[in-house]
Amino acid sequence: MPKAKAKPKALKAKPKKQPKVMGRPTGYTTAIGKTICERMCKGESLLQITRDPKMPSRSMVMRWVNDKNKKDFRDNYMESRELLHDYWAEEQLDIADDGTNDWMERNGTESVNGEHIQRSRLRIDTRKWLLSKLAARKYGDRAAIQVTGADDGPIEVTEVSNKEIARRALFLLQNGLEDPKSTGE
Repeated sequence: MPKAKAKPKALKAKPKKQPKVMGRPTGYTTAIGKTICERMCKGESLLQITRDPKMPSRSMVMRWVNDKNKKDFRDNYMESRELLHDYWAEEQLDIADDGTNDWMERNGTESVNGEHIQRSRLRIDTRKWLLSKLAARKYGDRAAIQVTGADDGPIEVTEVSNKEIARRALFLLQNGLEDPKSTGE
């Protein structure tokens, strides 16, 4: 029987190594949750954090926040959101106080850089609006209702007997009109 010819070493097939899967993490770990919350406390929004390829997607983080089994993460996340809002509020002062690019030199003379000033105003207004919506109790406008009487005077309160209330109710039911006593007739 003839011997099988041996393949040259160069032609032998080598087993292929499986490449490491390099994707976003999907499983929750305490370390990832802690990192997300720490970054939020330092002023990064969830959108900015989840742009990092080492971080899970925004939708995955939202699933973790809504997962009843991850109460600790949800509590830490909500507290971090509040601290992020405080950061944005304080950041408005930095933006307003920073005048480094408010002036620019053109043809040897200094002039106002209106574009930079408008951009700063937009950055502050955006933060104010967001805070008024996301943390309305703390940063929203408070509406106060003041009730006064005629000519901004005190409200006059008069006692009405049960008999008078019944008479007025009966009149309204029968006529469907305003009570003549209340209109001054």
